[in-house]
Amino acid sequence: MSIALYRKYRPGKFAEVEGQNHIKTTLQNELESDCVSHAYMFSGPRGTGKTTMARLLAKAVNCIERKKDESEPCGKCESCLEIAQGRSIDIVEIDAASQTGVDNVRENIIQNAKYTPTRRKYKVFIIDEIHMLSTSAFNALLKTLEEPPKHAIFILATTELHKVPDTIISRCQRFDFRKVRMEELMRRLGFIIRSENKDVDREVVELVAARSEGCIRDAESLLEQIFSMGDKKITIEQARLVIPYSDFHYIFEFATFLKNRQSQEAVDFINRIMFEGVDLERFADDIIEGLRKIMILKLNGKLSEYSFDLQKDQEMKLLELSQSIDIQRLVFMIEVFLKKKGEFYLSPIVQLPLELAVIEICQTSDEVDDTNATGSVKKENIVKNEEKKIEKQSEPNALKEMEIEKKDLPSVMLVTFELVKEKWNDILAKVKLYNHTLSSFLTINKPIQVKNDIIQLGVSYPFHKERINEIKNKLAIENILEEILGKKMKIECIVIERKEEPDYVKEDKKIESLAREFGGIITK
Repeated sequence: MSIALYRKYRPGKFAEVEGQNHIKTTLQNELESDCVSHAYMFSGPRGTGKTTMARLLAKAVNCIERKKDESEPCGKCESCLEIAQGRSIDIVEIDAASQTGVDNVRENIIQNAKYTPTRRKYKVFIIDEIHMLSTSAFNALLKTLEEPPKHAIFILATTELHKVPDTIISRCQRFDFRKVRMEELMRRLGFIIRSENKDVDREVVELVAARSEGCIRDAESLLEQIFSMGDKKITIEQARLVIPYSDFHYIFEFATFLKNRQSQEAVDFINRIMFEGVDLERFADDIIEGLRKIMILKLNGKLSEYSFDLQKDQEMKLLELSQSIDIQRLVFMIEVFLKKKGEFYLSPIVQLPLELAVIEICQTSDEVDDTNATGSVKKENIVKNEEKKIEKQSEPNALKEMEIEKKDLPSVMLVTFELVKEKWNDILAKVKLYNHTLSSFLTINKPIQVKNDIIQLGVSYPFHKERINEIKNKLAIENILEEILGKKMKIECIVIERKEEPDYVKEDKKIESLAREFGGIITK
């Protein structure tokens, strides 16, 4: 059985680790000065080298041939070979995800740590996914970390540091691993390609590095998939058979259509790439990331500190595009795609959410409402569409009819708080037909304000807010609001304390209480 590339080329020395220089330097200084800590916390994204660094540290502290002022393990002595082959009885690796209970911690860690190493200087415990331990298991481990045996070193690794108790973190030296930059990933991939005696186009290496998003293990796994094609010479066309990829040129072309408000071209583009086999959900992620990059370029003119997956020529193209798009419009475009991305699973037509996003972006006015903190844009399409219809009508009678309709528009476009209160029971009745429980939430929690086409709903409990904000529930409520009020409205839930309830809400509750006491119901 062949060995996976990420295992075959796992670094055997600190010098072979790409990136994480801030961690390597500190650990090597500690090793050279013989001031190794009793506990370490390695946190960061998956596949960035946490376990590899833990094994290197375990190998270095127990290396027989390592000299006093050196930090690198020799890699050749009996101890180094045992650890590299995973057969050292003094190196204990534990997967906390599968051993979460307190009994496992007591048996595998606490009891084991009491005994001195069998053959080496230190007994090293490498505990992966430490955040998965139960509360009782953390409490049991805490005592050992507070008063550790002199011969024991604990290395805890996690991808979710926020789930680890502060009491545990405070007993450890903490190191935060970062995603690996583009040039570092490509250097690592180039080393593996040369070692495997393969001929791979540079464009393929860039594709693999970009798709791995700063994760070395993912990059090595993707490279292995490409190697499995069996050819000595691997081109970009072959690589794309293995790795689904939305080309940068796709993103740039699509963003240009959006900038120029070319809705027809953008919709045609979406359908074309769909028939070419591009994953549209993945493309939605890519266009969001592309617009984010343009936004960052708009802010500071460079991406090097925020992105690792663009070449210089690509960055220059985005910089040029950013200069012709307003920052507030960029924010609006990103928000639209984020919203539509959540509707993929609801749509019977896979490309429809993206098509709707194109229409909304290309046909919305550039005028921005400064009172809206999210940067939402005022929509004047109703008036504009009516004016276009009037221009198309040549008969005087038809023109008069459109003018009459236009006069009625202000009443449709203006939704006041008083109107919402007046129509609230009608809204509740419609919602009840859709979902009885949702209707009860809206009965308990009343509207408190109407602002900028948003109905603010005061809710007493976060749970109610979560249920109302579920995508399918929110869409249903907003559709009903449009049907009853004659205008597209948004609903926004605000958790308020009971003492902050408006007076009319308190009065309504008193009336409801009296009605229940005497066996009556409120009909209006």
